Amino acid sequence: MLRTILVFLIYVLPLGQAAAENDLDQVKELAQTYINATYEGDADTLTRIFHKSAVMNGYLGEKILLGGAEPFIAQMRGNPSLISGGAPYKGTIDYLDVSGDVASATITETGFGDKNFTNYFHLIKEQGEWKIISKTFVGK
Repeated sequence: MLRTILVFLIYVLPLGQAAAENDLDQVKELAQTYINATYEGDADTLTRIFHKSAVMNGYLGEKILLGGAEPFIAQMRGNPSLISGGAPYKGTIDYLDVSGDVASATITETGFGDKNFTNYFHLIKEQGEWKIISKTFVGK
């Protein structure tokens, strides 16, 4: 019995920790990919990282926006990128949490046009790949 416990503690537990750390790294990478794609106006990458069933809801000033990610992605595709316009854009990952195959992230963005944003993301791991399943935001 003691040997079984020791094997678990020495071999199995660290594997679980490594998997959790790997998931956290992957979620952090996805959050940074979102920031980079937003700055560069890379609609194809944004399409790739948002789940096909993703919802996107929030406030743009006083106006409430409810729907999917498509209008945001279309805006990125149809307008000059922030980087090409010399925008002082900065995205910061403020919070990350992973629990099994779901995760949360908070990203603040400054210099996005005349607004600064706080974004709350929920992510889901499907077939081994992390995707944004929801984004709630406020832009002031």
